Amino acid sequence: MATFNVPGVYEVTLNLTDAAGNWAEDCMTVIVRDATVPIADAGQDATIDESMRLTFNGSLSRDNVGILTYKWTFIDGDPVTLMGIGPAYVFDTPGLYVVTLRVTDAAGLGDTDALNVTGVFDPGGTQKLLLLGSDTVGAEALIRFYLLHVMILPLVIAMIALVLLQTACLCATLGSDEPGPRPGNSSRSTNNSRSKFTAKSEVKTFELDVKPDMTQMTLDLDIKLDSGTIALVLTDPQEEVRLEKEITGSTHLDEVFRYEPIAGTWTLEMTLADATGSYHVKWKASN
Repeated sequence: MATFNVPGVYEVTLNLTDAAGNWAEDCMTVIVRDATVPIADAGQDATIDESMRLTFNGSLSRDNVGILTYKWTFIDGDPVTLMGIGPAYVFDTPGLYVVTLRVTDAAGLGDTDALNVTGVFDPGGTQKLLLLGSDTVGAEALIRFYLLHVMILPLVIAMIALVLLQTACLCATLGSDEPGPRPGNSSRSTNNSRSKFTAKSEVKTFELDVKPDMTQMTLDLDIKLDSGTIALVLTDPQEEVRLEKEITGSTHLDEVFRYEPIAGTWTLEMTLADATGSYHVKWKASN
């Protein structure tokens, strides 16, 4: 009896010889399927300041052959999906986030693991880099949170209110016609496309130009597929694939994806194969 420990395709040959020296042989093909489920490891729980850039780390996940995909999902107002072994994300709102990592191998076998991310208010408002698995402790951030809300913040609010009141009184006294301070310049790029299609086989391309000062980007896909197949591929200006998804049959995809903006032209390709249905692409980037 033979035991195959590694998945793959094996050619086995049987050769028989009798006492007179006559011989014959036959061959067979043995296909060994991968039956070992990968093990997902999302890393340690993390406590971070708001607006801190958190880099996830799925490198401790393992498989007997190799992991094909890493998918990170959580809720930040809307559903968020990140792909890759170590994507980064900025949590702008304090709170508790449950982040789930799902890994799959080439055989379609998968496993999940989760970690908790606790975001606390950061008075500095600066972005920092945190790698999961470090020894950073959230106690210092909690102390800053307490001092800011209990001791400093009420005083700052009172001072701002006093300055605004004095400014208003001064303007009224002088009868000044000077306009107030102008809000900071804002920039925005959008691509809002909607269409129906019937038995279409074509490639549709959507582009979004992202400027260097933009800090957030969302891609809202609402695709109703009645029949056929649609393949989605999103690439950033560095030609790195950020999203790759295929839907078939009768499917309704309604999902929001968030990405860290990279300046340049982003491209979304939608390949229709005998597809019938409709789509609505809402894509925007801003500062």
